[in-house]
Amino acid sequence: MSNNNKGKISIANIIAMVGLAGIGVVTFFGMFLHSKDGTPGIAIIGAVGLIISLALLLILSIKAKGAEDNPDKWRFVEWGGVAVYVIVAVLFAVPFQRFFYVVAEKESVQNLARQEIKAIKDMYNNYDYQCNKFLTEASEQVVNYRLSKQSYGVDKELARYADSIVGFKVEDWETKARAIVKLPKDEKLAQIESDIESWNLMVIPVRAAELEARETTAWADVEKKIRQFGEKNKLIPVIGGGGLSHYSFDGYAHFDLGERPEAEFARQIRSVNGNTVVGWIIYVFLNLCVLLNYLVESRSRFVGPRSNSKTGGIPL
Repeated sequence: MSNNNKGKISIANIIAMVGLAGIGVVTFFGMFLHSKDGTPGIAIIGAVGLIISLALLLILSIKAKGAEDNPDKWRFVEWGGVAVYVIVAVLFAVPFQRFFYVVAEKESVQNLARQEIKAIKDMYNNYDYQCNKFLTEASEQVVNYRLSKQSYGVDKELARYADSIVGFKVEDWETKARAIVKLPKDEKLAQIESDIESWNLMVIPVRAAELEARETTAWADVEKKIRQFGEKNKLIPVIGGGGLSHYSFDGYAHFDLGERPEAEFARQIRSVNGNTVVGWIIYVFLNLCVLLNYLVESRSRFVGPRSNSKTGGIPL
């Protein structure tokens, strides 16, 4: 660049800023994907720190290349700045490549989340199935017990339980019981599923953390509800016997909620590292866009004690 162009924004400057912006944005997403709690703070600091470091090294190299006094000595600074730039760029290639790797492996990573969401839904469906089964059986057994005219003294606890619902129809008791044991809709899981399907990378780390937590809290919430309606409402009774056997009160229904899934999706998002050809091509291209500003800078060469001329560099 000539002295007349100093202070002006050139095409090379604009290309360099675009390159730095591209590197910063992709690096941010690559770091953000490793966030354990889904907060972007560290990723923002890391991306901004990288952009500032690369920009300062670029400026240092350009200033050293265009130095008008002792150019031979400044050349070491110039080459050192370029060398450190390359080292920093290589070290920060990991989060940049991670972003493109996750994009390339989207389907397989996405399927991990789908499987975990399905496991939670299966648990809810299994709970609903067991509730329906236990309540249907309890209603039928209460009716059969009453029709049997079994002596009160055979099973006093069963008799008391049956007497407590004698004031209304068994069908009404069952309807009220179903309303008590019914699970509320899991709005949080629905939101997680929606965002996983849309695959918005700005919220994927957040949803990964939430899904990981939901895999524990979903089971805990259902277990808590079972305890609550068991202790408070005495649901759901298990009535054994029938036919030639005496009817008996066998306690309350025991639910099998199955095994909780492993949080593979969250672990995969946080630990995934990989390389793609496309990622490397774009990364090299963006860094070349930044370094173009250095390449087009003309070099100073002393011709005499009071005069100097600029040589080297590409007009742009």
